[in-house]
Order: sequence, then C-alpha cells, then structure tokens
Amino acid sequence: MLRSNKFRRSWWFGILCLAALGAQTTRADLVEITVATDKAIYQLDEDVLVSVTAFNPTSEPVTLGFGSALEANYLMDGQFNWYQYKIFALSATHLHIAGGDSHTWHLCHGPMERGLYPLELGPHTLVGQVRATQLLGDWNSPSCTFTVVPEPAGALLGAWGILVGLSRLRRRAS
Repeated sequence: MLRSNKFRRSWWFGILCLAALGAQTTRADLVEITVATDKAIYQLDEDVLVSVTAFNPTSEPVTLGFGSALEANYLMDGQFNWYQYKIFALSATHLHIAGGDSHTWHLCHGPMERGLYPLELGPHTLVGQVRATQLLGDWNSPSCTFTVVPEPAGALLGAWGILVGLSRLRRRAS
C-alpha cells in the first residue's frame, strides 16, 4: 500500500508541474520579441551591436525559462547563426518580466564573428531570437536592416583614384 501512495503523490506532483508549465506557456506566448542595432549605417570592419528585447505587453508578469546560459541569439542574412559558434553552460535559469516591462540582451558581431561571417558592403538583415523553452519555436522577431559602407578614408582614396585616372585619360586624349 505504501508503494501505491508514493505513486499517487508522484502522479499528482507531475500533474501540478504540467499545469504550471502550461500556465507559463500561455503567458510567455504574449511576449513580443524585437531586434535592433545601435546604428543604421556601419563602416566596413566595425562592430555591429545587436539588441534583442523581450517585451511583456500585458499587466501580468511572465516567467521565461531557459535550459542553458543561451538566452538570446541573432541570425544575420539568413546565413549566420550567432550561437552556433559559442559554448553555453547547461543550467536551468529563469527570467521574470513584469507586466509592461522588458528585458534586453546585448550581443555583438565583433572581430571573431566577422572572421566567421565577414560583412560585405551593402544592406544586411537581422532577426532576433529569445530561446525560452515556453516560446515553443516562436522565438523570432520581425527583421531589421542595417547597411555596411566603405570606410571614409577608403572612399576618399577610391574617389581620388578615379579623379587621377580621369585626368590621365584627358591628358592622353589631348
């Protein structure tokens, strides 16, 4: 009979845990995820600072749970996944976001990331992710874009080279 009571207690405990997880899942689905950069235009080989934000638009608090130290991520141009080149400790962590409040993670596409995925001149697209277990795959933010331009000195030297080349062509034509 003792074994039966332990089974019943375990069973009820499991039901309560599932109910609690279900309640958290419902609340976490209401989190709005956004991504932004600190600037719209970057020079070639400049660090791109990425902010991924989880906003709770409700009046109820939300608790997000994470299975590792990886809480936020970004995807660049649909090709570079920031977290794939990192190691994260396995640890259960939680983040509480009060109603009407938000939490922001700050990530960087710096020298190491540029070595793995160099940013070419032109526009680039970012998508932010919050890797909470309750979001069940709805991790992605709407995308944002930024542009990489040549360094001013490089653009100036390029323009100077064009002017020198044009003046030489004129002299030859004369």
